[in-house]
Amino acid sequence: MKIKKQITVVGAGMMGPGIATSAALAGHPVVIVHRSPASADRAIDTIRRNLAQLTDGKLIDRAQADTASQKVRLESDLARGLDGSFEHPPMFPRERRWFTAR
Repeated sequence: MKIKKQITVVGAGMMGPGIATSAALAGHPVVIVHRSPASADRAIDTIRRNLAQLTDGKLIDRAQADTASQKVRLESDLARGLDGSFEHPPMFPRERRWFTAR
């Protein structure tokens, strides 16, 4: 069995693009599962803006920003976004969401 290291971010709202940016900069392939083309567009715009701010602030170079942006892909279908993923229990007992990575 081949083990893949991929982060799946469910949601392209306020936090999703930031999580995706951080994970991509850490070298992980990232899938953002979104609900609509508009939310996907906003997520990509936010990721580009995040990377530009980090580049402008000299925290990363252009090559790092380009590599990170290539590691992020969008998916509208939750099943495809989570395909082959494993789940682990949430950090908070009352939390009903599952954090997913593959």
